[in-house]
Amino acid sequence: MSGRRRLVTIVLVLTALFAAIGVLREMSGAGRQRRQVEGLREELRALRAAADSCAAALAQEDARFRAFDAEIDSLRRAVRSYEAQHEDGVLAKDYEAYLETFDRYNAGVPVWEDRADSLRSHWAACRAVTERHNELVESLREPTPPDVTDQPPSSSL
Repeated sequence: MSGRRRLVTIVLVLTALFAAIGVLREMSGAGRQRRQVEGLREELRALRAAADSCAAALAQEDARFRAFDAEIDSLRRAVRSYEAQHEDGVLAKDYEAYLETFDRYNAGVPVWEDRADSLRSHWAACRAVTERHNELVESLREPTPPDVTDQPPSSSL
C-alpha cells in the first residue's frame, strides 16, 4: 500500500471515528435531555396530584371547621342571651341551662382553636405544594438561553 493510500485510509477511518463519536455524543445528550424532561413531567404530575388532593382535603376540612364554628358561635350567642335577660344576671329558673350552655361553649373554644390551627397548617402546606408546582411550570415556560456549544460558530464577513 502506498503512502498516499495509507494516509487516505487513515483520514477516512479517523473521519468515521469522529463522526461516530459526534453521533454518540448527540445521542447521549438527547437521551439525557429526554430523561430530564420525563423527570420534570413526572414531578409536575406528582405535584399536580398532590395539589389537587390537598385542595380537596382542605375544602372538606374548611367545611367541617365552618360547621363547628357555627356551633360555637351559636353557643356564644346563647350564653350572651342568658346573660342579657336581666340586669342582675341570669334568672334562677334558667341558671342550670345557662351553666350547661356555658360549659359546652368553654369546652368548645380550645377545640375551635386547635381546628383553626390545623386548618391554617394545612392551608400553608397546600400553598407550598401549589407554589412549587406553579414555579416549576413557569420555569419550563421561560425560554432558556441556548448552550454555547449548541450554537454554530459565527462568521464575520
